[in-house]
Amino acid sequence: MHAHLAAGERPRCSLKPSLNVTPLPTDLLKPDPANTRIDGKKQIRQIARSIETFGFNVPLLIDADMKVIAGHGRLSAARQLGFSEVPTISLGHLTPAQARAFAIADNRLTEIATWDAKLLGEQLRELSEFDLNFDIEVTGFEIGEIDLLIGNTAPQADPDDEAPRPVPGPAICRPGDLWQLGRHRIHCGSAIEEEAYRL
Repeated sequence: MHAHLAAGERPRCSLKPSLNVTPLPTDLLKPDPANTRIDGKKQIRQIARSIETFGFNVPLLIDADMKVIAGHGRLSAARQLGFSEVPTISLGHLTPAQARAFAIADNRLTEIATWDAKLLGEQLRELSEFDLNFDIEVTGFEIGEIDLLIGNTAPQADPDDEAPRPVPGPAICRPGDLWQLGRHRIHCGSAIEEEAYRL
């Protein structure tokens, strides 16, 4: 079959296969029983929220027998949302062995990527400043994570905003002193002592 290949050369699939998006009924699509990626209930809910917010933008990848190669979580989310059909792309140009290897690679190659925490924090900060018509947690990050990422991108404090340092010399004010400033009073004391609030 590959007699035309040079010694040591590996056969390749077409780098530009003809891929068409086809809507198919969800009840005809079959999850792969050999799928090694486990989607938990929380993740399925997050995928469903993403689909509700942004639409079903990433088709399922299936083989000629309508078995899912990639997109098990999206299929589960679509069924949870009551979708009767979803967009699909048939990878009929892959052999069964290639389809199985691709299913593993599709998950693994994204899994080993890393985030640019600073850039991610900046993007989340910019998103948080928009008048969003959706919950920012639909990005997959929880509020605590978002706050932490945004906090790590906060600009350096302006030196002009810092409180002035005390001038060396004898203290002008001592604990217990009460200053009258027009209608206001300033008490020098501890905020955790009840007596300070009785003056």
